[in-house]
Amino acid sequence: GVSASALVTPTELEQWIALLKQQRELQYVVLPLARYAARATLDDGAIREYFEKNKDRFVNPEQVRLRFVELKLATIAEGVTASEDELKAAYQEQIVKYGRPEERSASHILVKLPPNAGQDVVEKARVRAQQIADGVRSGGKSFDQALQEVKADSSGELEGGELGVIGKGMFDSPAFESALFALSKAGEVSEPVRMPSGFHIIRLDNIAPAQVKPFEEVREAVAAELRQQKAENRLYEIGQTLANLGYEHPDSLEPAAKALNAPIQESGWFGRQGGEGIAANSKVVESAFGEDVLKRGVNSEPLELEPGHIVMIRVKEHRDATPRTLEESREDVVKALREQKAREAIAKDAETVRTRAAKGEHSQTLAAEFGGEFKNAGLVERNATTVDPAVLDVAFRLPQPDAGKMA
Repeated sequence: GVSASALVTPTELEQWIALLKQQRELQYVVLPLARYAARATLDDGAIREYFEKNKDRFVNPEQVRLRFVELKLATIAEGVTASEDELKAAYQEQIVKYGRPEERSASHILVKLPPNAGQDVVEKARVRAQQIADGVRSGGKSFDQALQEVKADSSGELEGGELGVIGKGMFDSPAFESALFALSKAGEVSEPVRMPSGFHIIRLDNIAPAQVKPFEEVREAVAAELRQQKAENRLYEIGQTLANLGYEHPDSLEPAAKALNAPIQESGWFGRQGGEGIAANSKVVESAFGEDVLKRGVNSEPLELEPGHIVMIRVKEHRDATPRTLEESREDVVKALREQKAREAIAKDAETVRTRAAKGEHSQTLAAEFGGEFKNAGLVERNATTVDPAVLDVAFRLPQPDAGKMA
């Protein structure tokens, strides 16, 4: 609280707000790099020279191809069935999910206790609550009459009213819930119940019995959940079998594929940046180029790519990184060389535009002459979304221009 705090004076705050809300009238010219790249001229000598100087940039990356066995929960679930007896047993086990538990409506009278009340205050409140409860339970007055007296009391020590519908588990303290659900029929009144807020006298107003949807109504939901559960159990068992077979036969996927009745699939070539299919997963790439799979040539451990999706891989083929020829690299060389020449040319034109603009030539005229785009942003703030942040950064670093001039 101390070390991470800072003191800001009113003057600093005013300066900060003034800077934050400052506006600047801004015009600028955009020179498109693509136009310069398109008109850059290249000859074979320049292409060859660039390639020779940058050979280390033009290589075929190290790549591998994999063989793998794949397990998917969705595929396993398609072959899972459940008998009628299993469905009914699952329904009975999970019956609470397919119904609504009993709920009760109640009203109460509360004799309040202040926080940290002493023993004498607690005893006084208990006696008062007991008197109210005894009066109602003996028939001397009705609960509603007692409730009206509570509402008319101006001491602030009493309150009461309807509590609405209450289900089990709604209260942190079980005392209130236990007293309410111990009442057997509507109209019954409890003994005073001690709670942190004080002593409650509870009246049971109504009972909404528990309701359960019949089996036929929820049969499909029960079946889907049971199939999913059985498929997850089956996937775990198969995963364990796959791990054991991969360990017992580290040089081949055939035993595992045969035992699990799963086909052996193959990936395309991919490098350390990944590829398509399972090669798009970082776990597969890391394992494929790891010590065990690549160097020792053994099966990987089962890899969980996502919940319900497991693969075991081994390297089928491996290619070391190799230098590319000029012809193989020509397209990339031409692209890089064009961009290099374009940046040299655009830097030269940009400096010319800057120099002439500083002498007073209008940006719109210069944009037209150099094939650029004139932008008139008008008055903008530091956080304007209509202007590139890099442009804004420069614009707000420029000094304030003299009257009638520009920066």
